[in-house]
Amino acid sequence: MVGNVARKTFPEVQSLLRSNIPFTSFPRALKEIAIEENHCVVATGTHGKTTITTMLIWIAKNCGLKPGFFVGGMPQNFSSSFGFAEDSWFILEGDEYDTAFFDKVPKFNHYKARSLIVSGVEFDHADIFDDLAAILKQFHGMLRLVPKNGVIVYPHNEDNVNHLLEMGTWSRLVQFNNEAGIHCQLIESDGSRFYLYNAADKLTEINWHLIGLHNVQNALAVFAICSQLDIAPGIIAQAFNTFKNVKRRLEIKKVIKGVTLYDDFAHHPTAIALSTQGLRAKIKDAFLVVVVDFGSHTMRSGTLFQEVLQAIKKSDKAIFLNAPDMKDVALPETVSICSSIDELQYQFRQISDPKYVLVMSNKANQDILDSIEMILNE
Repeated sequence: MVGNVARKTFPEVQSLLRSNIPFTSFPRALKEIAIEENHCVVATGTHGKTTITTMLIWIAKNCGLKPGFFVGGMPQNFSSSFGFAEDSWFILEGDEYDTAFFDKVPKFNHYKARSLIVSGVEFDHADIFDDLAAILKQFHGMLRLVPKNGVIVYPHNEDNVNHLLEMGTWSRLVQFNNEAGIHCQLIESDGSRFYLYNAADKLTEINWHLIGLHNVQNALAVFAICSQLDIAPGIIAQAFNTFKNVKRRLEIKKVIKGVTLYDDFAHHPTAIALSTQGLRAKIKDAFLVVVVDFGSHTMRSGTLFQEVLQAIKKSDKAIFLNAPDMKDVALPETVSICSSIDELQYQFRQISDPKYVLVMSNKANQDILDSIEMILNE
């Protein structure tokens, strides 16, 4: 099995190509070995895939089902990221990134969803996509694979998703975050409590461990697709109220001398903004430091640098690590740029009284967390 990180130039790949050993990609193997003919429920979109997928798995388990599943994260309600189906369902996230060096279609094309969530589409993966149009083309190829008796769940009033659907659909469409259908009413501004509605009918109250309006939107997407799968609102609410998000999604790592240290996987301006805003809504006026690691190719390219500056506006202090060289950009006084952990430590020590620290990165970032923890313990 060859992963998409393995390039054709790798010596291991060259050795494989010289041999007679059969090989395949992970998504293709997953389809042939695990998904097979099961009803495939796939969560796609630039943001929220992992959380939505894990919510769906947890709801299925609360129904007494034993679905097959694959999630690209570390769940906290159950002990594995993968399981074979014992019922006729398979739930997984579908990534738009390409499959392997010999199979350049997106991973989600291999899964052939019967029930599909498109949470939203934005420009990302600048290493393989030239622009948003190129990404939309790949998503539209996925829509073509959903059967006529399948369902596509999507958000209301999302321009990019609307443009995607205008390219053509052949399946039933279900919208969420629309007052004529599935929507919510916040009880707490941080998204920790809200009512779920279907049009004018109040269905249930959610009082869960998560914060952030992005997680509320994730819940609406999940509720919309569950309503199409005939899962009762009470079971959905019970699952939501006991749901713990996957690791590295606004995860509290430590509380040290009154300072709370969070770890988050956000690595795109939209996700950075949503995580920052969600935490700000929870902590009110407390001093918030955000550390943004420019770990992805898209972030390091500088294409979205101005958007990142907008995304961290709810913070009191921002430290950018491994940011691109943007000499022509005027930085706010609250933003510092570092190229090493030593510089990060120096900048962090200049902050007199932090109360909350939010570290955002899509890479292994234990060195960042350790360095901040060391300073907080001094």
